[in-house]
Amino acid sequence: MTSEQTSGADGVKIAVLRIGRASLKIYCAAAHWQRYVGIRKNMNQEVITLRQISVCYYQTKLTSSHNKNFYIIRQHWKEFNTLLQKSKVRLGPNWEKYAITQKCNRQYYYQCVFPTTAHIRQFEFMQIPAGNYVKFNHEGPMNTILETINEIYKEVIPNSDLNIDINRSLIHFEHYNSKFNWNRPDSIVEIYVPLMT
Repeated sequence: MTSEQTSGADGVKIAVLRIGRASLKIYCAAAHWQRYVGIRKNMNQEVITLRQISVCYYQTKLTSSHNKNFYIIRQHWKEFNTLLQKSKVRLGPNWEKYAITQKCNRQYYYQCVFPTTAHIRQFEFMQIPAGNYVKFNHEGPMNTILETINEIYKEVIPNSDLNIDINRSLIHFEHYNSKFNWNRPDSIVEIYVPLMT
C-alpha cells in the first residue's frame, strides 16, 4: 500500500491510497491531512493533560538492538513482578502499572513502575511530570506493540504538527491496567508521549 497527495480542481486536498491496482481517494479539508494517513483504526490519538503521578520504579539498561531489548524487557518484568510479591505490594482489582523509557547521557533505560506515594525500599521513587501528552492506543497482542511504537515514531509523529522535544529525557511511557490482556486481540495498552509546553 502506498499513499500520495494531490489536489482537486477546487483546491481540496486529496489523499490517494493505492493497494495493488486499486486506489481509494479520500478528500480532506484539513491542511494537515497527512496526520491521518497511515494511522491504524485502533491507534486513536488524543492530546490530554496529566497531573503529576508519584511512582516507584525498577530500572534496567537497554541496548541499541530491538531484538536484545525484547528479551531484556521481558526478563525485567518478571523480576519486577517478583519484587512486588516479595515486598508484599498489592495493587488490588483496579491495578495500574507503567513502563517508562528514559534517555540519559545517550543511554536508554527501561523502568517498570507502579503508582504509590510511599517510598518502598526495594524500588526507586520519582514523579511522572505533569503536563500535556499525546496518547496513543496499542490494541492487540503484546508481541505487536513494537510495530505500534515504530509507527508512532516513524510515520505518525513526523507527519503531524505535534510539538515534541527531540532532546527530552522522558521518551514515552506505557500505561497498563485491566484493559491489558497479553495476547488477546482486544488487549489495550496506552502509550503517552510528552509534548512541549
